[in-house]
Amino acid sequence: MTKYGISRRDFLAGAAAAATASWIAPARARPSSETRPNFLILHSDDQRFDAVGYMGVFPGLETPHMDALAEKSTRFTNAFVNTPICAPNRAILATGNLGRNNGVHRFGQPIPGPARRRGYNHVLHQAGYYTGMLGKYGLELDEGAEADFDFYDATVDQGPAFREIDGEEVHSSDWLADRTRDFFESVPEEQPFVATVNFKLPHGSAEPHPEDADLFSDIEYERFPTDDPDNLDRFPEVVQDSFNTDVYGNAHTPEEQHQEWMRNYLRKIVSLDRAVGRILDALEDTGHADNTVVILTSDHGHFMGEHGFGGKWLPYEEALRIPLFIHDPRKNDEGRDHPALAVMSDISPTLIDMAALEPDPDVDGKSLVPLLNNEAEKVRDQFLHEHYFVFRSHRSHIASTVGFRTERWKYIRYLNANPNVEHLYDLKNDPRETTNLAEEDEHQALLDDFRQQLRHCLLADVQLEYTLVFNPCDSIAGEWAFLAHKNDGEESLLHHVEDAVGWSLEEARAILSDGPQREAPCVLMRPQTNDGGETLSVVARWTVASDMYSTRARVTGAFEPHTADGAGAAAAVRFNGETLWEASMEPGSGERKDYDLEVEIEPGDVLEFVSSPEGETAEVRLYARVLDQEAPAERRALPRMFE
Repeated sequence: MTKYGISRRDFLAGAAAAATASWIAPARARPSSETRPNFLILHSDDQRFDAVGYMGVFPGLETPHMDALAEKSTRFTNAFVNTPICAPNRAILATGNLGRNNGVHRFGQPIPGPARRRGYNHVLHQAGYYTGMLGKYGLELDEGAEADFDFYDATVDQGPAFREIDGEEVHSSDWLADRTRDFFESVPEEQPFVATVNFKLPHGSAEPHPEDADLFSDIEYERFPTDDPDNLDRFPEVVQDSFNTDVYGNAHTPEEQHQEWMRNYLRKIVSLDRAVGRILDALEDTGHADNTVVILTSDHGHFMGEHGFGGKWLPYEEALRIPLFIHDPRKNDEGRDHPALAVMSDISPTLIDMAALEPDPDVDGKSLVPLLNNEAEKVRDQFLHEHYFVFRSHRSHIASTVGFRTERWKYIRYLNANPNVEHLYDLKNDPRETTNLAEEDEHQALLDDFRQQLRHCLLADVQLEYTLVFNPCDSIAGEWAFLAHKNDGEESLLHHVEDAVGWSLEEARAILSDGPQREAPCVLMRPQTNDGGETLSVVARWTVASDMYSTRARVTGAFEPHTADGAGAAAAVRFNGETLWEASMEPGSGERKDYDLEVEIEPGDVLEFVSSPEGETAEVRLYARVLDQEAPAERRALPRMFE
């Protein structure tokens, strides 16, 4: 028990079978346990790349502890996240895989086992490291994930801004600093460790430390040059009416509110810095500092009114760019700026590489060790950014995007704009991203190159083994909309397919491994009756993105009913409203029916996969995949990495 009355959770008991890895990282001339480095990841929330005192961007902001760490670190000045939203990006950090390959696209999900076992927590734990996860994690743990941690005190939700400890109100940053010290003190002698410390600061739901509550009150902060909501007409409608503009209205208008938002954000940065200092002091006090690689980074940046936006979520520099400092005390190198592109998916393979182990070949990230050791100038020329998280309220939503960021160019495709909208920015000549060049004739060859790279994913044979119903890659060509149809024809959009399908991840994996399309993506459906006795059908609707795709496609799959006694089921494949294939099953039948169709797909076309019960139905499985018949065979499958 600690002074907070919270027991350390030992997850190892009874979980050995769940921890069996599909990939065992081979040692690469591994050093002895005494010389293997420890790792401390300091992971803030919503911290912009420029929200550090030494950069001098915000008058009055002083962050002496982060500044001191930066001074002796390799500072990656072009560091970015792949997905600018909390939990999905944390899954990218944990696995080294993009969301499309780790299966996490929303809050509170567990990381599917294969992706989790590729990540640094599992690999280092298997190699003998003492592992810890503290603070705001944002992801659920399944039984296998529990076995990856020796010390766990983390939350799936935002976590409180203050905690009541022994009758006293304790700020979240003080609690986290104390728990991190507890972790350092719990490390067995001579055993290397990895600790991931997740701050709530400076997230909007956090509060400044009471010591910082009145800072900056006499400072008026100038607005950034692009903070002009009148320029919103250069963005598609899905952005103009999005959560980003909603948050802008709440946080950055009127002027008094904008000033208080700015001050409060910077107060929380100061609170964060104090906690960082306390944690680094604890590292020194417990004798670990000389052999601990310290990494400071954030889950994404944050808009401060630029472009008329608040929040994050969109792939512009203010939200996509992050601080990334890596300090290795075993080297005598002085701190330096490094201009190479580095992304969140690179951190996991970097840690594994620094521990003298081989990263799994299926991770998307690249080890930064060649850059840290001055063995290479860069490890990538570009990276893929993507955002598929579904959020809808009665008045706003988050726009879905995908694209690429190179050293000079940024390509953005808005997926839920109909037709899709493209943006292209020349970051060398337009670093504030104010001029969209997508309509300029001189840049069409470059646009075509980016489109061709996305075309790899459009109708590809995507592996969906660990996603219940779909892989968001399909959204690049169009949007999958999963609708529950009542008998009276009323439709309601389901935010998460699991709500309609009702299978657990384990059940879905078992179905996929036993199904007739073992290697294919599957539309898994479970029509059912609701509380009112109405029978629901499920429709998976795929709309081809306008201007992106025209091809001859092969649509294959099967229909497998698993019905209750006295009930039957039906299924159909429709194309632009016309039924191409349909089948029905007698009550109690376990017969399977296959289909194999070819269609000429043009922009705007709609494919629908429909599963309908006749009476009460326990379960219906409709498997489907769409293959591009005109693409070369080697390019039909989704590539693991975009480089």
